[in-house]
Amino acid sequence: MRILTGIDIPFTPFGGSPILCDDWYSQPPPGVQVRFLTLAPPEGTGRWWAMEDVHFLEARKARTQEGFDAYVQQLRREVARHVADFRPTLIHCQHLNFGLSRAFAEEAPGIAKVGICHGTDVQSATQSGFFLANLRAIRAGMNALLFPARRMADDYFAVDPCELEHTVLPHGIPDRFYAPRPEGQRAPSLRVLYAGRLTPWKGADIAVSAMRYLPEDVSLSVVGGEDSPGYLDQLRAEVTTHGLEARVHFEGHLPRERLVERFSDFDVCVFPSRRLEAFSLTTIEAQARGLVVVYAGAGGGIVDAVGESGLQVRENTPEVLASSLARLRAEPALLEHYRARGYRNAEQYRMSVIRPRFFALAREHALRSRANGPPPLA
Repeated sequence: MRILTGIDIPFTPFGGSPILCDDWYSQPPPGVQVRFLTLAPPEGTGRWWAMEDVHFLEARKARTQEGFDAYVQQLRREVARHVADFRPTLIHCQHLNFGLSRAFAEEAPGIAKVGICHGTDVQSATQSGFFLANLRAIRAGMNALLFPARRMADDYFAVDPCELEHTVLPHGIPDRFYAPRPEGQRAPSLRVLYAGRLTPWKGADIAVSAMRYLPEDVSLSVVGGEDSPGYLDQLRAEVTTHGLEARVHFEGHLPRERLVERFSDFDVCVFPSRRLEAFSLTTIEAQARGLVVVYAGAGGGIVDAVGESGLQVRENTPEVLASSLARLRAEPALLEHYRARGYRNAEQYRMSVIRPRFFALAREHALRSRANGPPPLA
């Protein structure tokens, strides 16, 4: 079986989908070849991926409606060359609102296609009629859809009601990330981590503001690169205004492997997202290293992925987040309870468990499509 796939963004380990794809496709089972198409990373970016057959596209990315059609036509020409050369059995269309998936849908008739939904797909469709139409045009060329969580599928079908076959298969994380923490191992203080992009919808400001309501022995480290201009200055100003310099630290972006190592230095990881999280791999990575996850139920797959194995805040405000953290600080038994519960939850997302299911499903789709023929045009 030969799988053609890819994501038309600069290929950097920033955001969940490039990292997830590298985890999935870097170790295909015997008899499976994968070719991955993407945009070249910024100059100076070292090779971070483990996949063998990665090709950089030449098309110039169009991020808005203007120029999108011309961009898709450029991608179609490149896709046609790769289809002729690689002769894929199956195409995995990552992101159901990206140009490359549209090119795959239009340029490779007769080849089985599975649309793999990521978090931003539905967000784009709800914010723009153009991208809602684009999502539906891509879906019309799919044989099946794949979602990481049941709530993510529900969000999708709310904007695109259809009867297309779909499967819910959770994401996974590498087995090497798992390191259970011995019971009772904790510092006398509470060490809190925020790890994620620095953008308002991820809610780092909520975590920083929560420190105003917590005692001196609770500290916060903020790890992540700025994704919204001026947002980091806003966070720093909050720290200065309330005299939190000794307890709030900004570490910038860390490579994934280094971030996973740093998890062991903390007790709690907070996820105060204001908008839906498609799945949130970082929550599972944190649990796999023995951290307690405290999160906001903003919607999407994070509620499915973490559920009752983490502590969900009632309201996504600094005061309520601070109350939850204070309770974990005051009740060591509760911290241990969620630490153990979180690790047990993370165990089901080992990549050694998820990857075989992922490729078995791919083989099933390819074989079934070969027997049934291409999907009808919408």
